[in-house]
Amino acid sequence: MKNSLSIAIKICFIALSLFICDQSMAQQKGKTPTKTAAKAKKGAAKASAKSNAAQASEDFRTSVPAAGPAAKINIGKYDKSVLPNGLQVIIVENHKIPKASYQLFVDYDPITENEFAGKVSLAGELLGRGTTTRNKAQIDEFVDKIGASLSTNGNGVSGASLTKYSEQLLTIMSDVLLNPTFSADEFEKIRKQTLSGLAQNKEDANTIAANVGKVLAYGAKHPYGEIETETTIKNINPDMCRQFYKDYFIPNNSYLIIVGDVNPTVEKQRAANYFGAWKSGTKLTHTPPAVDMNSKTTLDFVNKSGAVQSVISLTYPVNLKPNDSEKLKARVMNTMFGGFFRSRLNDNLREKHGYTYGVRSSLNDDRFVGRFSAGGSVRNEVTDSSIIEMFKEINRMKTELISDEEYHSVRNVMAGDFGRSLESPQTVANFALNIARFDLPTDYYNNYVQNLMAVSKQDILNMANKYLKPENAHIVVVGNKDIASKLSTFSHDKKVHFYDVYGKPIEMNTEVPSVTATQVLDKYIQAIGGLDKVKSVTTSATNMEASLQGMVISMAEKKKIGGKYLQTVSLMGNTLQKQVCDGTKGSSTIQGQPQAMSEADIEKLKSNAEFCPQMHYSSLGHKIEVKGIEDIEGKKAYQLEITPKAGNKFSEYYDTETGLLVREVKVDGEGENIATMTSDLSDYKDVKGLLVPHKIVISGTMPMPLEAIVKSVKINEEIPDSEFKVD
Repeated sequence: MKNSLSIAIKICFIALSLFICDQSMAQQKGKTPTKTAAKAKKGAAKASAKSNAAQASEDFRTSVPAAGPAAKINIGKYDKSVLPNGLQVIIVENHKIPKASYQLFVDYDPITENEFAGKVSLAGELLGRGTTTRNKAQIDEFVDKIGASLSTNGNGVSGASLTKYSEQLLTIMSDVLLNPTFSADEFEKIRKQTLSGLAQNKEDANTIAANVGKVLAYGAKHPYGEIETETTIKNINPDMCRQFYKDYFIPNNSYLIIVGDVNPTVEKQRAANYFGAWKSGTKLTHTPPAVDMNSKTTLDFVNKSGAVQSVISLTYPVNLKPNDSEKLKARVMNTMFGGFFRSRLNDNLREKHGYTYGVRSSLNDDRFVGRFSAGGSVRNEVTDSSIIEMFKEINRMKTELISDEEYHSVRNVMAGDFGRSLESPQTVANFALNIARFDLPTDYYNNYVQNLMAVSKQDILNMANKYLKPENAHIVVVGNKDIASKLSTFSHDKKVHFYDVYGKPIEMNTEVPSVTATQVLDKYIQAIGGLDKVKSVTTSATNMEASLQGMVISMAEKKKIGGKYLQTVSLMGNTLQKQVCDGTKGSSTIQGQPQAMSEADIEKLKSNAEFCPQMHYSSLGHKIEVKGIEDIEGKKAYQLEITPKAGNKFSEYYDTETGLLVREVKVDGEGENIATMTSDLSDYKDVKGLLVPHKIVISGTMPMPLEAIVKSVKINEEIPDSEFKVD
């Protein structure tokens, strides 16, 4: 039964996506029915000109254009002042468009949250969910009415609007900042959303690598190394968020940055009017614990069952401050190494070897401790080769001057990115904030491009030798444990160090199961009711529901011996998808439109008609192997790897004590879009002497976990053959 249920949930998601897409297309067709034709005609007119220009462009493509003079950047003059309560006001005029942005930034040292990790982020989001005079809906309505944007986080409030609505925007911003209620109801909504996201994060290999990487780079006791978990989020309450606000949200520790089409004199008065009554307080200071900057290279592995790709993250802390005179040189070096598409790292692993669809590196500065990271997703079988090539590229950066072509390319790319970033008022606001916080020269960003063009090839070589330190790296790999043994050679102690998804050291279970695959499956069949009971099933009818984007999805499924199968998926009462098989022929429709079905598709429908497909694995020629024992939600489970005659292999996990199926892992998609789909089965209930899972949670192929609840199951009740009629 579990196979068809997991497939049904996936179909729900696909069908909903199609439904939303079709609705959007229908709306667009109704609005602009002639635009497509007009664009096509215009495109045809340009085609000839493009063709004529193609040959002329070939010479250009084979050589790097000569660099022109460094562009003169004029971001704007900074006007600084301080209110009596200590709030620093920074104003940058930019009259290109009639818009203004406001950012109220609260500055404080990193906070160690311990068993309440996530408190600051929850408090920041809760800040904008209600005030003493407005609830969340009223805040949203106010902001929408003036066409503004408003957001909050653990460091304050920011917003933007047309200049003519600045007063209204400041009204709502000051209300949100100064009069938050930290509503218990809104807190529970945010916590529920956060927990849902964390559930998905546990299955996302990239998130796991990032989390474990920061734990190992900084240490679990460092503020930068803490990870939010379901447990820490559940430990938090609204009073803790309220106390954080009282302790840290004070004007004498904050900045108000105003950027745009504004008048400094007017804005200074507005700052006093809206934030002058904010009472100053005592600044709380913290000194984060020391970070080990000289750790030896280790191979740190997180098992991701069924994964066909490995996520590699080579990471370590660095001593690079925001006001370091070498920061720009170091950024150029990192960009050349792995910071853009034509970087050496990407050119090697993607273009030359085809190991990956993309790898990147980052070199982040921080006033306490920075961090270097490099990596990406690669195929399982080339995980070790990819790490070798990463080290080769690091060695090249440290021993060879980059070529003239690379030199011109990387600086031009960085200059272009910088220029485009100036189109955003928020970027300019951040520049102003950085100058104030980190004591940068007032003309730092005005001279950015000139200083960028002055970075030499020798500077880049010097920075590589200073900041590329593979001898201190944690090589974090998230992937299938089968490949772990090949990676021990990269570790200084020739050992693979295993961690869970939260960066806690674990002992990988190397116990060799004493059972066979047949014994595991026999125990499962016995656990759900016994072979005779399972064989006695001639019909079954299941109804289940799932919620996606606030909409209820219903799935009805009927099965009958002889390969007869019917499934319908509905969204808010409207049928989105229907599949039916009469035991010989099959048909499928999505939103009433017939879909082509191959013989293989029909065979899948026939197999879906089986109440317990495990009974037929051997007769179908599936290869079944016991791969080991793994922990699934704190309990041990046998991992069976099933390789069908056709299609991708998949894994099933059976509780070693109960024998019940608790997890299924399948590979979904192909190429760059390949993903691992995990289905967790629980809440088994007795239905006429047979145990049936009534809850299935699917993650890995969707933006968030999808929880399906079985509403009813009927077994061996009459279902006429006419229900399975194929039109």
